[in-house]
Amino acid sequence: MKHLLVYYTSLWILCILSGVKSSMEEDGELEGDISLDDDTSMTLMKSDLEGWEYPLPKASDPPDTISNDPFPFVAIDPDILRINKQHMHDYDRGLQHALWFLKKKADRYVTNHTVFSVVNKTIAVPGGNDKHDYMSLARYFWPNTSQPNGMPYIRQDGKTNPEINKVPDYTMFRELVQHVHFLSLGYHYFDNETYAERATQRVYEWFVDPNFRMNPHLQFASLIRGYKTGRAKGVIDFHVVHELLDSISIIQYSDIWQERNKKQRINAHLRYWFAQYMIWLTQSPNGIHEMESHNNHGTFYDVQRTSIYLFLNKTELARQVIANASVTRIAPQVLISGEQYMETTRADSWFYCIFNLQAYFTLGRIGERIPNALNLFEYETMDHKSIQLALDFLLPYAFNETMWPFHNMAGFDATALFVQVLEEAYIAYKNDTYLASANHLANLHNRPYNITRLTMPWGDLGDHSDKAQEGFLIQKSEAAATSSLDPSSNNNIQLIYCYPFLLLLSSWIMMI
Repeated sequence: MKHLLVYYTSLWILCILSGVKSSMEEDGELEGDISLDDDTSMTLMKSDLEGWEYPLPKASDPPDTISNDPFPFVAIDPDILRINKQHMHDYDRGLQHALWFLKKKADRYVTNHTVFSVVNKTIAVPGGNDKHDYMSLARYFWPNTSQPNGMPYIRQDGKTNPEINKVPDYTMFRELVQHVHFLSLGYHYFDNETYAERATQRVYEWFVDPNFRMNPHLQFASLIRGYKTGRAKGVIDFHVVHELLDSISIIQYSDIWQERNKKQRINAHLRYWFAQYMIWLTQSPNGIHEMESHNNHGTFYDVQRTSIYLFLNKTELARQVIANASVTRIAPQVLISGEQYMETTRADSWFYCIFNLQAYFTLGRIGERIPNALNLFEYETMDHKSIQLALDFLLPYAFNETMWPFHNMAGFDATALFVQVLEEAYIAYKNDTYLASANHLANLHNRPYNITRLTMPWGDLGDHSDKAQEGFLIQKSEAAATSSLDPSSNNNIQLIYCYPFLLLLSSWIMMI
């Protein structure tokens, strides 16, 4: 009894007092000043300076022939969401931490009324193009003092130009994805239509509203000022788009989305927008050049293609990308030792190895959603190169960072991202070492609030102990007794904050 009392007292105190070191850690963002679009080579080719011109699509209303039907999920299994919700009242520390964190973030995001839009930038797109064109600036490029107007900009390696903040399109898109992600999960788990309403408006503003919507291309992404176009490597700005697509697939079943969809045909607008974007992504010179990249840029390009193809019900095209990824991504990127040699040459090698591994696992999860698709988790070349081999190569260094033999300016903060990869590896390979390593590293790097737990299988990660199930049965009964409450009022959600206290109180009563 005493050990239970100590445990639940600690858990209660943790829920009340636990803070988050920084907003970046809290939101799961560890990239910081690490640039996703710039290499560290001082020998710059044409593609490192500018891309190629191409006819640019404009956002417009969809023809009446475009379907307004619901979208499928792309990387999340909706059955997993339903089962996890059934267990949301378990006395499961990991699950309760995730729900507490979700509630905290969703409550913050639902009151944020900033309009996320590409029209907010204060630097014009080259050539007097539409302000609705997405643009981001290359991080390490500065005015050329030898030129009267300072253009074209030149590279100063490792020195970030604060001018990038005048073009916040990249930040705005990341904020959009993150807000909608938390709000959609908040809607699902807490039945809160207010969350869904805010998420719906976010999506509407970015893709549908004529005043704010983005044109469906990334032609000016990772632009160096003084050049006419952005660079192919700027395509990676959209590497998190699969998270947004799954969030849309969740909130589309909310009352507010369905009501607005009937009037405003939101699904048709999104279907038309992403169809146009895919034409640009797969046919423009910038898009094709990015497809031919042999590092994380190429892998995340495939993540974009498969997720959007699946979102648009182009299942066969998505299946082809998954099949090709085995020979175009895994085989050429991984050495027989497991080293991802295109990433270990980077100045921030540890981050990029984990980053590319994240792309592999995302592709693997998307592939599991496609009937008869190649299982990338099981794929192995003739010389035994595989996703698991790349994972196993990194694992020892996560516990002994000083042994990492490659140049690594950014340190090892990215190990916190490795935790999620290890959890996914446990689900894919059923190797207990991966889960034990994930738990140890999560504690070591102070990452108790793992929001991804809410989208992972309860059967693999849930607490199956009798005590956890006892909580499930008790709270299930209480939920039935309070079912007359308005679900949007969040009264039932306060139980999440009270679980540790209730358990502590019950333990005292039993002792008396």
